[in-house]
Amino acid sequence: MHYSMTFCSINSVSSAGCSVSAEKVNTEEPSVKKIKLPKFHDSYIKYGFMEYSDGRPQCTLCLKILSVEALKPYKLNRHLTTIHPEHANKSKDFFQRKKEEYIKQKVRLTNITTIPEKAQQASYLAALRIAKCQLQLREVKTAEMGAAHYRLLFHSEVRWLSRGKVLERIAATHCMLHRQALASKSMAPDLHDVLEVVVAAVNFVKSRPLKSRLFAKLCTEMGAAHDRLLFHSEVRWLSRGKVLERVFELRRELHEFLKEHKPDLELFFSDQQWMAKLAYLADIFSSLNGLNLSIQGCYSTILEASDKINAFRRNIDLWVHKLQRAITDMFPNLSEFLDTNCMGVDFMLNTITSHLTSLNEHFSHYFTDIDMEKYDWVRDPFSCEVMASGLSGKAKDELLELSSDRTLRMRFNMQGPAEFWPTVEKEYKEVALQAMIILYRARLNVEDDLRVCLSPITPRIDKLCKERQSHPSH
Repeated sequence: MHYSMTFCSINSVSSAGCSVSAEKVNTEEPSVKKIKLPKFHDSYIKYGFMEYSDGRPQCTLCLKILSVEALKPYKLNRHLTTIHPEHANKSKDFFQRKKEEYIKQKVRLTNITTIPEKAQQASYLAALRIAKCQLQLREVKTAEMGAAHYRLLFHSEVRWLSRGKVLERIAATHCMLHRQALASKSMAPDLHDVLEVVVAAVNFVKSRPLKSRLFAKLCTEMGAAHDRLLFHSEVRWLSRGKVLERVFELRRELHEFLKEHKPDLELFFSDQQWMAKLAYLADIFSSLNGLNLSIQGCYSTILEASDKINAFRRNIDLWVHKLQRAITDMFPNLSEFLDTNCMGVDFMLNTITSHLTSLNEHFSHYFTDIDMEKYDWVRDPFSCEVMASGLSGKAKDELLELSSDRTLRMRFNMQGPAEFWPTVEKEYKEVALQAMIILYRARLNVEDDLRVCLSPITPRIDKLCKERQSHPSH
């Protein structure tokens, strides 16, 4: 009996041990097999690929980065033979040279576009110091005229109270560039339809990289001066004219390309009258772009801008008069197209004259205060009528005295208004400051400077440096 009990106890222990060991086995989690991702191999350079920073393959020709799953010789070779068939038989050394060129270019670009952190901080500190001193370097030509000139601009443009005084009110002038761009936006429906077709054609060609490459190859084969189109953007004032000019220049290449890939758009490029309207739009917006650029510039004044806008409006009247006599030489693209295709301008005479008239009316609406004859004394203080200058008090007395100085007349003839007036500020303070206000007030933009100047909050320059990317080319 003793042995049987012992035997049973041993069996129970052994069975318990078995159950415990079984539980341990059952509670263990099954091992998960890790998927081994393919790794880049140096030999893949023979297919035109180099290793990107995260291990993915990057094409040395188009710089496209493929997925890790594409790290297989047959996939890399397929990219080479389908996307770059002209380089399919190139040697390994050719692709190695492409890789080295890209690396050198990348390093060079990084060096050019990288500004040291200390330099960027210094630029912010300098801007803060300038704003606190109520200076705006873009508005002054010398440091001596800075503070007084800037304070006068504050008074005249934003009616800012300072020390209980407000300077004489001068009519505020909005940006000439904005108004010129707004005046040129209006367009008759038939001309607007031409623009929409042009935008649709450009978007179609540039919608896929393959289409762009095929179009570029076609342009090269047809001997075109350019091999790519330009995107149109409503917010970029010069883009419309450049897009229309490029499309008209590549009209034959576009016609051949759309004939095969987009027949519904090709129909427009086969229509001679539609093409004539495109030629006119390319010409008129090229002229508008020329006007826009002519009134820009660091030292462009409101007087110069007003003269150029008035001249453009007079040109529009002249163009309408010439069109009535079937003369189109002021529109070179249109004139050449009509002569080449033995066409007259009669079929679109009403469209063009209506657009030009509307354009002139919009300029008249946006530039109601363009008459600058009352500021002739600023242009030439030695030839104007002092009594008709509109000045009063001490400023008029100073202008009378200044206009009698023959030495200053000789200096004015050599320098011009923008350079002359700051040089006489110490001697003729009142009239010089009023002249500089009139010359520079069109370029005033003090909202941000005023906020920084008046705010008691200290900017977190370290955070600004981290969140902003510097642009050394600006």
